[in-house]
Amino acid sequence: MNNSVLIGITRSLNGYTTNNVFNVGEEKYDRVYEQYEWGKVQNMLIEKDKIIPTYMLSKEERDKRFIRENIYTFESFITEAIKTEVPFIISERLEGLLSNIDHPIAYRMIKESNNINIYSKEATLIDYDDNDTDKFTFTSANKFEDALKNTLDIKYSTADIKTLYDIMKVNKELYEELRTSIKIGRLVNKLYPSEYTPNGKNSIEDFVNAVKLSRNRTFKNFEIVNGKDIVKYYYRDNYDDDAFDGSELGNSCMSYSYCSSYINFYAINPGVSLLILKSDKEEGKIVGRALLWDIGTVNGKEVKGKFMDRVYYTKNYQKELFIEHAKNNGWYCYEHGNLSSNIWNPDKNKHENIQFSTVIGFVKSPTDEYPYMDTMQYFYIHREFLSNSSSFEESNEPYYYLDSTDGGYTVENDEEYDEDNSDISGW
Repeated sequence: MNNSVLIGITRSLNGYTTNNVFNVGEEKYDRVYEQYEWGKVQNMLIEKDKIIPTYMLSKEERDKRFIRENIYTFESFITEAIKTEVPFIISERLEGLLSNIDHPIAYRMIKESNNINIYSKEATLIDYDDNDTDKFTFTSANKFEDALKNTLDIKYSTADIKTLYDIMKVNKELYEELRTSIKIGRLVNKLYPSEYTPNGKNSIEDFVNAVKLSRNRTFKNFEIVNGKDIVKYYYRDNYDDDAFDGSELGNSCMSYSYCSSYINFYAINPGVSLLILKSDKEEGKIVGRALLWDIGTVNGKEVKGKFMDRVYYTKNYQKELFIEHAKNNGWYCYEHGNLSSNIWNPDKNKHENIQFSTVIGFVKSPTDEYPYMDTMQYFYIHREFLSNSSSFEESNEPYYYLDSTDGGYTVENDEEYDEDNSDISGW
């Protein structure tokens, strides 16, 4: 080296120093480089993600690197030794989203989540973040085990994996308390450290982009239809083939051709529409639907809003998509998409029992036939609205009770009602 131009520096590389002296003896300086080597070091300092080769470090920095890379501190050693292993679980809606992504990370997450023998030391209960397409949410392994053991008194080794997820979701406050939001790429590195490249083919970057694209595309598959299109998409010939594998949609009692005259009640009344989720696989077919009512009152107070009725879906995760879509649009909806749950009130941001009435102006069916109603079963024929309550405003006026699957109905309060003396002011 004595025959070469030498550069001596007196400060650490981490300080990004340019303090150097040419033609020096190495004994007086922290490090001494030949000129061409110093050029390499400078380039690496500019490109911060690159790792400086060990031979370019001083002995002190080489020792520090060795300790950092090969020797645990006592605290990290203990933490690693007691790390919990828990079932690897992803949500049904995330599984549905990943099933539409052609990527090895997507395949792996689905496969491992369905495997009772796969455990994770890092994270479980993985879902996508409702508020950020660039993020997933998860529960750490230690928090998950602690919650099951100390709060819910459940031994997870004896429980079905999907049941565990449902248990956590039912305990909403606990579930939300355990959630952490994280960038998708960071979570992948957490689950599978150093197994996937940051960018390039089949990389983490590819996976993140595919997830974001899939989420945006999925919500574009929702469409609101009216009039004769409601009749069209009730008809089972317009269902995706997967619907006929025992799904809620495939088992709908109002999906047969002879029901079209009943469903026409929706088509002739503009106060109700149909939210459909179009199939990714079969053009012109749907995988889910839900009635969308224009609301006139909520618990006796006049409002302008929409209520998304019971969801008929092909796969469980699609029901979650309907609920998420409704909340994103500020609509009232069932907490779990079905009749056994409370209704989410967007004005209060909570679930509760709600008495609805639709907007006024619903006309009777010209054929005197009506569809089976899941929610709005009470058609107040004189004031021309529907409700989910048989005692709307404690009125004794007659209504049609729409709970028949063959187009019929029951007339209630018909003998008790005196239309001439009824108070219908304000309607």
